[in-house]
Amino acid sequence: MRDKIMPKQYFDKYIDKRTEMLLKYNAAFEKGEVKEERVKPVKYAMSLIEEYMLIARYSRGDNICEIKEMYENIFEKWIYVFEPDNYNRALRMLSIGICLETEKKNIIRVYNLLQKSKKEDWLLEFLACTYIGEEFDNNIKLLFKKEYEKFKDFIENSRNPSDLKQILKKGWYNSRRENYDSHNRSDYTYCGYWSFEAGAIVKLLGIDDTILKDMKYYPYDLVHYK
Repeated sequence: MRDKIMPKQYFDKYIDKRTEMLLKYNAAFEKGEVKEERVKPVKYAMSLIEEYMLIARYSRGDNICEIKEMYENIFEKWIYVFEPDNYNRALRMLSIGICLETEKKNIIRVYNLLQKSKKEDWLLEFLACTYIGEEFDNNIKLLFKKEYEKFKDFIENSRNPSDLKQILKKGWYNSRRENYDSHNRSDYTYCGYWSFEAGAIVKLLGIDDTILKDMKYYPYDLVHYK
């Protein structure tokens, strides 16, 4: 177990429920019940379910090599249904890919889609450009200052792991816009509150994250899978 909030049995149930949902979607496709105009939205929903299952599997303590294989499979499905307005998903998929050392060509594909959409963001730009070795435009604005201003300040001015520890300890959970308080719901929506962007930043900057190993929201095993 990696998650410190919910027990293994919860994640077993979560994954079982999502697996059933995917089976129903696949059955609908096989029976020709999905109208043409609904194909892409349904595939988007399916890829998101798989993405949350990946996070739940990480939370449960599953093998990282298996999680990477799952990520590579989800990545292709996500690229097909890419939505530039879904910032959280772009940041999450980009960050997980960096932690798992996905091929640079994959991150280049994400970067090109972001450039094409003209949805410029400082953090996405930093992560993608640093990973693929491209020049980084530091003048781009940070789209969500409340959530990520402290990460930007950490990258530009600190890079001290103790400061990142404080960010995760004091502000990370309360700044979340997505799935906030989901661990208290009874509908199995919680899959983990991991700060994958923190892991990606640490990996890119080569920071010693020893003091972050037992932090509740820091994906230490993902960062250190190799």
